[in-house]
Amino acid sequence: MRSHLAAMRSAPMFEQVNALPDAEHETSGTHGYRKLGLSQHGADVRRHVIRSFLDMAIFRVVFRHKPGQKSLQIVLHIGVGIFLHDQAGRGMPHEQGQQRIAQAACGNPPGNVAGEIVQALPARRYFESMVKLSHAGILTRRIIALMKSLQLYISLPASHDQVLDCARHAAPGLLKLLRRGLQESASPGLTETLCRACGIPRQQDWPLAPICAAADGIPNVEAGYWLRLDPVHLEVVMGGLLLHPPAILDISPAEAEALVMDINLHWRDLPMRLIAASPTRWYLRLESTPDLLTIPLDQMHGEYLTENLPRGADARLFLQRINELQMLLHTHTINRQREDAGQPAINGLWLWGGGETSSGDPQTDLLLADEFEARALAGHVACSTGARPEALSAIRHDGRVLVILPQSGKHRDDDLASLLAHLEQHWFHPLLRQLARGGIRHARLELAGQTAVTLTPGRIWRFWR
Repeated sequence: MRSHLAAMRSAPMFEQVNALPDAEHETSGTHGYRKLGLSQHGADVRRHVIRSFLDMAIFRVVFRHKPGQKSLQIVLHIGVGIFLHDQAGRGMPHEQGQQRIAQAACGNPPGNVAGEIVQALPARRYFESMVKLSHAGILTRRIIALMKSLQLYISLPASHDQVLDCARHAAPGLLKLLRRGLQESASPGLTETLCRACGIPRQQDWPLAPICAAADGIPNVEAGYWLRLDPVHLEVVMGGLLLHPPAILDISPAEAEALVMDINLHWRDLPMRLIAASPTRWYLRLESTPDLLTIPLDQMHGEYLTENLPRGADARLFLQRINELQMLLHTHTINRQREDAGQPAINGLWLWGGGETSSGDPQTDLLLADEFEARALAGHVACSTGARPEALSAIRHDGRVLVILPQSGKHRDDDLASLLAHLEQHWFHPLLRQLARGGIRHARLELAGQTAVTLTPGRIWRFWR
């Protein structure tokens, strides 16, 4: 570095930026850089932090350019980092010196160097060394790989107008994302989103039943036509019957076994058999394919039954059989015991997810969700899967990622505000920052059944929206 100090002094990096703290205020240039300590006897700049272009897309460390170059080009959107050694005024080390520092730090990170790399990702061929520095705790920022795409699916317990009204004070980042993104059609529900992401083609229904049956360990799923016939709670209200999902019922394995046994006994003369693979997942196997179109259960929470009943040439026959079973459930000993214990009755069955086993071409590389259906689909198409993360910062993947963030249940206004504030802190605001920096190349934000937008780093800078 000593042999090239003159060249470096003659190449001011920021023509209009004043000196570091504790140095005299003057326009930076050849004379200014002498005062900044780019020689062995300059000002002590230890523990000063230089933050240039803090929120831009790419961060690099510039250690030096080739000797003799007239000026050091600092490209827009590239942050500049300077390695501040524990010796005063050492300036920017040359390449070999930088490599020795990196190797030494990786082997035995010195305490007085930690935190003294400024806005750092390395340029040129020392990337691997600086990754090691990051793991050693020396970089002030983690090195985050570019994510090819992120699809964020969120189910909120409120109408679209309620969400927008509450977001004005609880989640301004959500409003920015919705305004700056390109509006698209939202999928009706989670089942369609998952099947599309896993490349499962639609048959009459989205064929979730045979895929889930295989994941539940039911043998010979390849034969026959499969449907989900899940237990639900039907509530009588002024407008008709409201459906509540199996999750609120807390059905025990013994209760499920007793109910399914009596249902199969009732159907003993029919070519149908009901299987309870779990207390809340019941499967119906048919010998032939019916003419039947159903609505997925995830779209039915708190919805009226009448306008969502199965359709098709065979719909009336199936509705008749299900009505008979619901009369059986109404008088069943299990439900009498549940009512005595103050538990909701298992008084309804919902038919959905029909189809035959089919292969798929996944459109995502990583599916992060807690739902059984998501894990079953991911396993069926050999897609990587994992638990739902608590925040965007917990995702470490550079491919196509789908995250399912379900929220359900009744709410008050303050509950919705608290929920949106939590999502703002851990998802909406971080997503804005990552898009602005170019850390995510493409994103889709979907509020279940309400709206969906696609976002790119270019669109997120539309500050006038």
